[in-house]
Parts: sequence; C-alpha cells; structure tokens
Amino acid sequence: MLCIPIIGPTLQEAKLQIQKALRFGNLLEFRLDLFEYFEYGEIKKMRESISLPVIFTLRHKRQEASTRKSKTISFQEIYTLALCNPDYFDIEYDLAGACIQDIRQKFPNIQWILSYHNFSRTPKNLTRILKNMKKYPARWYKIACMANSTNDALRMMLFASSHSNIIGLCMGEKGEITRILSPITKNPWSYAAISKSQKSAIGQRTVEELSSVYSYHSIGSTTKIYGLIGSPVHQSISHLSHNTLLRALHCNGVYIKMDMTRKELDEFFRLIKTIPLHGLSITTPLKTEVISFLDYIDIEAQKIGAVNTMTMHQGELHGHNTDGKGALDSIEQHTSVKRKKIAVLGAGGAARAIIYEAKKRGAIVSVFNRDVIKAQFIAKIFQIQGLSLDSVAFYDYDLLINATSSEDPVPKEAIKSSTIAMDIHTVPIMTPFLQKALEKNCRLIFGYEMFIYQAAYQWQYWGFLLQTSEKILQNEVRKILENYRDNPLR
Repeated sequence: MLCIPIIGPTLQEAKLQIQKALRFGNLLEFRLDLFEYFEYGEIKKMRESISLPVIFTLRHKRQEASTRKSKTISFQEIYTLALCNPDYFDIEYDLAGACIQDIRQKFPNIQWILSYHNFSRTPKNLTRILKNMKKYPARWYKIACMANSTNDALRMMLFASSHSNIIGLCMGEKGEITRILSPITKNPWSYAAISKSQKSAIGQRTVEELSSVYSYHSIGSTTKIYGLIGSPVHQSISHLSHNTLLRALHCNGVYIKMDMTRKELDEFFRLIKTIPLHGLSITTPLKTEVISFLDYIDIEAQKIGAVNTMTMHQGELHGHNTDGKGALDSIEQHTSVKRKKIAVLGAGGAARAIIYEAKKRGAIVSVFNRDVIKAQFIAKIFQIQGLSLDSVAFYDYDLLINATSSEDPVPKEAIKSSTIAMDIHTVPIMTPFLQKALEKNCRLIFGYEMFIYQAAYQWQYWGFLLQTSEKILQNEVRKILENYRDNPLR
C-alpha cells in the first residue's frame, strides 16, 4: 500500500495535491506540521471530501522540509483535529502521555501511530527504543532513522520484519531500499511523494518511481531480491534495465542498488543471510574484496582474481565473473581480437577480467596504470607487459580500453589516431576519453555495449536464458540511454 503525503504548505496547494494523490495512492497523510496555516473547519472539509483513509500527522519538532516554526503541540490542538475524524493520527511517542490516552478513549475509531525519529543515525538499540514506545498503547509504532550506510537500512528491514505493528524505515539516499522493499518487511505501507518537489522526507521515492520502475504493487513476501553493490552506484542504469527485464520475464523479483564500501562488507554479508537475496552484481571497488566472503568461486573468476556476479545456491554464496566475456563479446561485434594488440588502462577487477578474456581469445595484451607497481603485479599474474599510464602514448596498439575509474584517464596526445577506443563506463555515454578518441578519428565502442553482454551473462547465472535476456537488454538499454543528452545514438 502506498501512502502519499500532502505537504501544503497552503490549503490551496494541499487541495491540488489531494486531487493528484487520489489517482495513485491507497492512503493519504496530511502533514499538518508542514502547513503554514490551517483552519480546523477547512481541514474537516478536506477530510470529508476524501473516500480514501487519511492520516493526520503532527510533529512537535521542526523537520527539514517544514516552514512552520518549532513548537509544542497542545492537547487542545490534537483534540480539535481528532474531531475531524481521521482514520489514523500520527504523533511522536514522547507526546503520548495521559492526555493522549484520554483522547483515545473519546475517539475509539481513530488508529494511533506513535513515532520515533532520528535525523542523524540509525541507533543500534532499536529494540530498546521500541520497548520504550510500547509503554503507550497504539495501533502502529513508526521508527524512522537516517541511514548512513546500506547496512543501517538492512538492519531496519530485519528489525521491522521481526516485530509486529511496526512501520520501520530509513531516511536518506542509503535508506531508499527500506521504502522500495517495504512489503517484504511487512510494513503496512510505504510513503511515496506525488513528485520530486513534494517529498516529505530525504530518500522518499515518488509514486511513479515505485510503481513504474520497481513494480511496487507486485512486491511481496515471496519476491526475489537482486541488486548491485559498490560505490558509487548512483550513475548505474541497472535498476531501470534489470527491473524491466524482470517484468518481461514474468519473474516475481526486484532489482535494487546499494551503495557499499569495503569496510561495510563484513556486516553486509552477515545481514543478507536472512533476506530473500538471489543474486548480486558487484562493481568498483568491491570486485576483489568480496572474494573472502564467498563459499565458492568458479575457476575463471579464480584465475581473474575478481568477482562481479554472486548467486545464492542452496544457502551458499557463489562467485562468478562476466566482465571479461561481456567486454570481449561487445568488441567482437566490431572486430576480431585474435593477434590484435590491446592496451588496457587500469588495474582493477574489470581490467583483470578483460585481460584474462582477451588473452584467452588470442589477443596480445599490455596493461597500463597510474601506479606502475599495480600494473606490474597484474602483468606478472597474466604474463603480459605492465607499464605506467604515461607510457601508453608510446605504445603501438590496435585497441585502447579505458577500464579505470576515471572517465578521462589520458591526454588526447596519448590516443593513437584511427584505432579503436572503448570505455567501460555506461553513463555518460560519450565520456571525455571517447570524445578525444573521436577527435582522433577512432572507432568507438561504448560502455553500454559491454554492459548489455555482461548483464545477460549475469542473468544466465541467475537462472534465465542468455539469448532472451540479451535481446530484452539490447532493446531496453538503448531506450533508457535515449534520455541522456549526450547520447550519440540519436
């Protein structure tokens, strides 16, 4: 169920918001604490004009989006609003003293929501907080905290799943997954804004995003979770392409993005053992770091020394690598790599995979990196040449691949004219590196081409037909990228 906040701040704006919200929501929340001014008679009229259930919400502390000054909410204010007959009344739990219990008796049809908010962090002691809240009877207990990591959001999800009568969610960008996956955690509803300009909390998604991207109304206790971990992940289009793929395959699943750093992995892998996770895509900087947490790694991923795909198999975590096959498949749509000289820029997990697969297909490969010691380390593993990034300008190659984290790793002078240049970055489509290569009359291979092939291989590991996944991704990714202003495909 989706609850849409009505934030005003004027009554006229609130009425317009209600008209839009009635088309999308199952429940409306009047954020009366965000209104600049209201008359009780007007609020009563608005409430009576709505057939959907309504929550009245009052906060006695000023919130970020509020234009109303901080003040103590009075017993009389709550009592008068209760006369307007809302279905639910949401107040902060520390207001729930004897006076509120008196109002509860006078208005037995109102379901009370007692709320706890923490705008700086997600405390470790959520159970103790709930215990304190439950000193006062209520229909629902809402705990909303700022997520400073994906693990905070996962902790909140697991906490909400293990308690009854709880609305547990996290604020902030790293708390988004608690809103998307709300039906899985047994929350009675998730809060969703009508538009990006009308969000009532940081990290709140719009109705359009939850419905069209994540198929929110189809998510339930049996929904399979797939996702991306790494940092940063905000530019990835995988949530768009992969959720479309899941719908096309009629799979009861959802794909989410989770920003994750190295230091968070230990707790992350402990937490995911208790959620219905079926597969992960792994990106920078975690492709080598995740290895120690997996139960099994296939032979090719072992040889590469990096994993970009994880599957859950009979309770075990299995690691694979599709980067190399995806990159070389995309290249060989343009040219054969056999006996071609390939210069790979970068020394991370993707570079390792590309080097391994290019050698396997008969290419002559050299690796270049800003830290020449890392280049030489990888060169020793794969028995190739390892050089400094600066020296690529003097190297004779047929194909130059940017597998660094930078979209502009080398000066224009380092790019050899009339060769082939590839960038593994999906967005932006035309990176500064590729723009320089275009100016040097090079043939371009875009990152989205590799993305399609490597993603199709991932879905094969997750149990879907390779050719079907590849075909759907080919069509969908191109549609998604048409929305980017630098798109060269138009």
